[in-house]
Amino acid sequence: MFVRFILRKNVRHPDREGTLYCRVTVDKVEALPFATSVKVFSKNWNPGGQVLKGRTESAQLGNNELTRIRNVFEGYRSEYNRDKINFTAAGLVKRYKESTGSRLSLLELFDAFIEERTGLVGTEISATTLGVDRTRRRALAKFLKARGELTLRPESFTLNYCDAYVHWHRVAEHNGHDYAQKSLGAVQQVLLWGVRREILRANPMNGYEFRKGKDKELVFLDTEELGRISYYPFQLQALRSAAWCFVFQCWTGLAYADLCNLRLPRDIERGTDGRRWLRITRQKSTMMDSYECLVPLLPEAERILTLCDQQLPVRSNAKYNVHLKEVAAICGLSVERLTTHIGRKTAGVLLLNAGVRMEVVSKILGHKSIRITEKIYARILDRTIAEDIERVFGTPRTSPLDIAPMRLDRGGAATGTDGVDWTPATPEQWHKAGPAATGDAGFDSMG
Repeated sequence: MFVRFILRKNVRHPDREGTLYCRVTVDKVEALPFATSVKVFSKNWNPGGQVLKGRTESAQLGNNELTRIRNVFEGYRSEYNRDKINFTAAGLVKRYKESTGSRLSLLELFDAFIEERTGLVGTEISATTLGVDRTRRRALAKFLKARGELTLRPESFTLNYCDAYVHWHRVAEHNGHDYAQKSLGAVQQVLLWGVRREILRANPMNGYEFRKGKDKELVFLDTEELGRISYYPFQLQALRSAAWCFVFQCWTGLAYADLCNLRLPRDIERGTDGRRWLRITRQKSTMMDSYECLVPLLPEAERILTLCDQQLPVRSNAKYNVHLKEVAAICGLSVERLTTHIGRKTAGVLLLNAGVRMEVVSKILGHKSIRITEKIYARILDRTIAEDIERVFGTPRTSPLDIAPMRLDRGGAATGTDGVDWTPATPEQWHKAGPAATGDAGFDSMG
């Protein structure tokens, strides 16, 4: 039996430490190498001596861990030889993993994570955040049940399982790329928590590269589409209520969670200019990292509050979105373009197109950084800038090479390029304008 350690460098991030893998060989048959908890830079690893270089504390701890692993396998070999039991490299590795792994299954570890987080609601996290954790746990349980592996150990959730989980989300559940990546990120959060609580020795997802999806096209309603919803005489109260809430979102930028938590007597204050303002804390933030929104109640938002007697009729998220689909169909809009989140995006576009500065829009929407606002509304901002330039300097010329076209006044004489309402002259007009316009007067006189 041979036990050797192999350094796998971090290819994607060469500036970071690599991971030492353990390879066990019995009778020239190798088992699949497994990751240890030891990380080291290649310059600090001695492959011949199988030790970490240096006398630092981290090097000593790493060498102690490698010695411990060797001793465990030597103990297995001595035990099997004493009892005259045949063994294989794969069998030794399996026994090692089972002995060093957690006693909890992955789902039980997730439950322990949620139980700890439950006690933090109201101090470090919001109830909404805890609800998301539970949703991620249900998705993971559904995935493992489909594979018949409800008792899967945390150590077994390797990179292969990561790819399988993302694929399951995309194909079986028809979820988007970003949603699948966030669901996998929740599993990684639980595994890292297990490492911090010393339930796990190492994160089996270590080395997984999360891939960001393509930037989605910004979807919003223009003023004409918003006007249809705002003033359509809906007969059913449920649709009328959904339309009111959506239009209010379009003029305030509130997310659905903020809409549910809104308490007008508590959250409204009057400014020095007489306008009413909403001062709220975004529900998406944690209790320790909260951030505040200051939202003006513009005339259309005030009109909605008057119609619903200062109390927005907010329904559950599922019913709200169902009613919005019906509102879209009645108003002749695409049902895919009417969701609770589209209202928030529409608010940002309305404010930017009205000339409100980016940093002010960022504050109203409650973004933690103006860079988030710039990223989301980059295309809209480009269009707004182009419209401002056109308003100030006029429409650009047809040809960028036409730097000084002749302008003819009403009398037909060439007057240069100053002034306004110029039009490029034709060759015939140049000829009629005479030598002064063409620049040939000097040559004619010389001839």
